[in-house]
Amino acid sequence: MEPLFAGVASRPYNRRGFLKVSGLAAALGTAAACSTGGGGGAATVTAASTQGNVPATTFVDVLAAVPQTFDPAQGINPANTLTIANWSSTLVARKAKSPTDGVMATADDVEPYLATSWEVDGGGNYTFTLRDNVRSAAGNRLTSADVLYSFQRMVALDRVAQAELAIGNVDLRNPITVLSDTTFRLNVTAPSALTLGVLTWFSCGILDSTLLKANAADEWSTAFFNANSATFGPYSVTAFEPNVSVTLKANPNHWTQPYFTDVVLRGVGDSNARLQLLLTGQASHTNGLTWNQFATAGAQGPAKGVSASVIKTSAMQYLMLNQAYAPLADKRVRQALAVAVDRDAVARTIYLGNATPATLPYPSAVPTGFSPPSPSSFDPDRARALLAEAGFGNGFDLVLSGTPASSGAFLGDLLALLQRQLSAVGVRATVQVVESSTQYSGMIGQLQTSLTQVQPDPADPGSFLSGTWSMRNTFSPANRYGYQNPTLQGLIDRIYVTPMNDQRSAMAQQAFTIVDDEVPAIPLIEPPLQNVTDASIVGYGLYSYPVTYYEHLRRAA
Repeated sequence: MEPLFAGVASRPYNRRGFLKVSGLAAALGTAAACSTGGGGGAATVTAASTQGNVPATTFVDVLAAVPQTFDPAQGINPANTLTIANWSSTLVARKAKSPTDGVMATADDVEPYLATSWEVDGGGNYTFTLRDNVRSAAGNRLTSADVLYSFQRMVALDRVAQAELAIGNVDLRNPITVLSDTTFRLNVTAPSALTLGVLTWFSCGILDSTLLKANAADEWSTAFFNANSATFGPYSVTAFEPNVSVTLKANPNHWTQPYFTDVVLRGVGDSNARLQLLLTGQASHTNGLTWNQFATAGAQGPAKGVSASVIKTSAMQYLMLNQAYAPLADKRVRQALAVAVDRDAVARTIYLGNATPATLPYPSAVPTGFSPPSPSSFDPDRARALLAEAGFGNGFDLVLSGTPASSGAFLGDLLALLQRQLSAVGVRATVQVVESSTQYSGMIGQLQTSLTQVQPDPADPGSFLSGTWSMRNTFSPANRYGYQNPTLQGLIDRIYVTPMNDQRSAMAQQAFTIVDDEVPAIPLIEPPLQNVTDASIVGYGLYSYPVTYYEHLRRAA
């Protein structure tokens, strides 16, 4: 492998770091001895399936970092967004597809969870009926009062939940009308195809208001969440060691009992140490490895009872193009850059063949209901012709920027590869990697380009368009990098108030055709989710957001 891509290789293994966490097996053995069981009938498990270290009904997930709070209103960071859903409790749940399907469920195709049924009226309001006799781990019964409290708390504290609810046109001034202990109305400002879909986001979950009010050291009991959870979900937090581990216990009052009665989340920053814990049988699952380490898991794993696979996501990596920089204001220049990039080479070299080249302006895993525009293809001759037509036959200078916080440790290698590809058509590119995400945020708007990953939720054309290209979204890349298109904005606004039907699909197709032609950003890669797991564990799914839902996992018979 050329030195240009040396950063993709595995980092030196830190033996001291591994020894620090290798006492996990003994600790888990003690926990298993105290377990009360109830794990779905898994009384015995062969030593081969657990390597003799992890108890039968315990799931050990080794992560780069563990949550530092269990408050859904403070959860917008990777450690929380990928785990809190397991002790959250939403009204409806994401529907899983098989990891091999390649296309996820539509945003409105959800499953009952705390709510068992719902009806929608002509104005788009939903009347929900709650599941009967649901109780939290503390024993408190779920009622519509918990729903009202939870939504009031979202409106008071949680900007992310507010943004999600706004996508579904939920009326933030008056979101909930209680009708009885078990029924309530969710009020909207206008009908939306995304109202149900946004309710699957973990911070839109329903909290145990009785427990929180009994432990209210402050107005919204935020301090209680420093070491506790308070939901009606399948698990509750029972132990927390900051920066080290979180222990979850199955909620004994849940209407179903998960196979895994105990879940241990371990924070292990060194990705190679995480891999070794899997290969030595001291953990059940991990991801976030370098792609070389992932290849090692695939090669060595089968002999050690470990499997390594990838699951598609709704994420997209773009190279955002700031049209305030004069050369990029010309659409022909942007189109030239788009066909100068060899996405297959990016997928093959940086991701070792595990990522999908992003030839369309939206992720291929998102169901659209329409035929896609013609995909972009690598064509350096066409790129040179477009540059000459735009008056840049001799090329121009361009700075390629990014920060590892949003693009990963391989960022420098990826930008260097793009630099080489663009130089082949005469663009004199330089690479700028900014280690500090805070510093990088302060530079946005002045950057000529920015490698950016977007993953709007729910996975829907309308949500994706709004999260990425809406002028009304303060945080959309379009606003941050200067892309303004009133025609596109009008389509996005109409899509938001149109039900799932052929008319909505036609508008989405028209919107994406504009994005494809205008090229406000170059789609590069659809990065997948790594799934490195004890091979005896099944139940993983393709969801609209890449969460490992422990309640659906079990050991194969």
